[in-house]
Amino acid sequence: MSNISKNLRNARTDAGYTQSQLAKELGVSQTAIALWENGTREPNSDTIEKLADIFSTKPSYLMGWQDEEVEIDSKIEQIIERIENEDLEQAEVSRLVQKMSDLMDEQLDIENNINEQDSKFYKNLSDKSVYFDSDEYSESELEEIRDFAEFIKSKRKMNSQDIEKDE
Repeated sequence: MSNISKNLRNARTDAGYTQSQLAKELGVSQTAIALWENGTREPNSDTIEKLADIFSTKPSYLMGWQDEEVEIDSKIEQIIERIENEDLEQAEVSRLVQKMSDLMDEQLDIENNINEQDSKFYKNLSDKSVYFDSDEYSESELEEIRDFAEFIKSKRKMNSQDIEKDE
């Protein structure tokens, strides 16, 4: 299961949505939601943005780019708890404070990287809108175009796998 499928399922269940309810909110089929959640297909960038809005999160969380940040938060909390609750030598406290400082620097680097990825995501999203002007196509027509593009990609992938088997 990919990060996006796992994160999508977690976000949906945490928000109290069924697959059918989320499908209705997005204007897609329940089957599409199931395919995204089992990792068979992935939602397109427009849909990822809509999902992030629905779940009050960032696309970077749904895409799985924030996992490291959560781990660092947990490590920092453990260090703080240890400093507060244990009778430690000054040298050990200093070492833990330094470790916490290093983790915070690492977290800042990750957040900067996430912000950069989010910026690229939104830029890519706006670049794609040049090709599919929403005034020219209805939302359902755009979804059909996206579905067809996904079909072509999967067909291309299957063809390349067939060629590899033949070799």
